[in-house]
Amino acid sequence: MEVYCHLRSADLDDLRNIPKIARDAENLGFDGISFSELAHDPFFPALLALEHTQNVKVGTSIAIAFARSPMLSAYMAWDLQRMSDGRFELGLGTQVKGHNERRFSVAWLSPAPRLKEYVESIRAIWDCWQNGTKLNYQGKHYSIDLMTPEFDPGPLDSELPKISIAAVGPVMSKVAGSVCDGIILHSFNNQRYVDQVILPKLQEGIKSAG
Repeated sequence: MEVYCHLRSADLDDLRNIPKIARDAENLGFDGISFSELAHDPFFPALLALEHTQNVKVGTSIAIAFARSPMLSAYMAWDLQRMSDGRFELGLGTQVKGHNERRFSVAWLSPAPRLKEYVESIRAIWDCWQNGTKLNYQGKHYSIDLMTPEFDPGPLDSELPKISIAAVGPVMSKVAGSVCDGIILHSFNNQRYVDQVILPKLQEGIKSAG
């Protein structure tokens, strides 16, 4: 079992505090540190935490997917993975309809199928950069097929970043099982719900993906 230190929004009010907080978490023996997207962007503190630690894993838990294009998330995760020698983890989530439409001014369309395509398209982008595969992802919500040498950051020496998504209900749990490396559960939860709802759908998604 690994134990992560999750930092609250208030901890991120001053980015100058992040290096010390990250070093303290690593020295205390945490396996990872995660940053959420509430009042602050989670990628900036993740960058600082990775820069000022040596071994601890650092991730977003979560970054809001639909407010960013898959290409932007792919670039940010790629650069953080490279500079940290493989310690970055990309955690994504949808947020709810009201925040998407009224705070980020983005459309709210079929969140589970859309997030599935979001993850698939990131993996297609990474496959292009890592293996030279022609980029041609075509989905209902995302279509990405342009990558010229000037915009290709080149392969990583480390493994690709792991991708997890936040899931509350059965449909998103199945998506996590089918296309992700991990699942991020809501803090308001209990064992019975995990056993009876989350895990069966997670396994169903895993089985569907082979």
